[in-house]
Amino acid sequence: LKEIFSAAMTGIEVGLFLGGAAIVGGVSGYYVKRKQRLQKEAKVFGKPLDDFLPKKLAETGVPKPVEAWLRRLETDGAFTEDIFRRDIQQESLNKLYSKVDSGQIKKHNYDKESIFEIAGLLHVFLRELPECLLLNYHDFIAVEKSNLPQEEWNTQMQACVDKLPNRNTLLLGRLLSFLSTLAKHHQTTKMNEKDLAQSFCPSMVFSIEPEEANRINDECSYLFTLVQKLIENHASLNFSRPLTTAKEAELKQSKMA
Repeated sequence: LKEIFSAAMTGIEVGLFLGGAAIVGGVSGYYVKRKQRLQKEAKVFGKPLDDFLPKKLAETGVPKPVEAWLRRLETDGAFTEDIFRRDIQQESLNKLYSKVDSGQIKKHNYDKESIFEIAGLLHVFLRELPECLLLNYHDFIAVEKSNLPQEEWNTQMQACVDKLPNRNTLLLGRLLSFLSTLAKHHQTTKMNEKDLAQSFCPSMVFSIEPEEANRINDECSYLFTLVQKLIENHASLNFSRPLTTAKEAELKQSKMA
């Protein structure tokens, strides 16, 4: 598990590429390129979740492109073997990445795009978030290490979820719901909850700093188990949140004063 996690965290994951630069060649060069990419004006990728205006969010509370990918993956990915294991060609994924980030995909219609490239985009979106999706993963790990009875685990996990920013919570809940749905088709996809956890765990806790990545790597066995259990038990947790951020709510309140 540690070798799998280390490879994914340092970017040496077969088939995934970021905007023209293959994720190969070691961690130091990769982090430099990633920092350079995040300096650009972000439209979709590399954009903080709180920077998406409410009108840019789907009714589920996640950015509209992400919701469109998830719906396409729920429709077609559920009947595709090894949906998150297939190699992805660098050039084709880069082209789709550019089309998405430049707004060329009209009405977020991805029906004609490769299902494997859409699967790749989802991973890339999560990894390019300026702060990882599972922002307070240290709290989640502490609960997982405690080996609690299920009911107490649910209570403590809910407390961890409640510490996340609203947008992180909404996206996490939608992602876990999708992964749970996909896992029900494991006889076709050949990917159950454990396989999906191994695929998505690195993307959910990805860190831009190599030192932090090394610390996460030390906790990899707990993280894999944690994500698997979150997929299996997501329906027992509450991920509902208002679409507005705390900053937006404060601004609205000040205007009303």
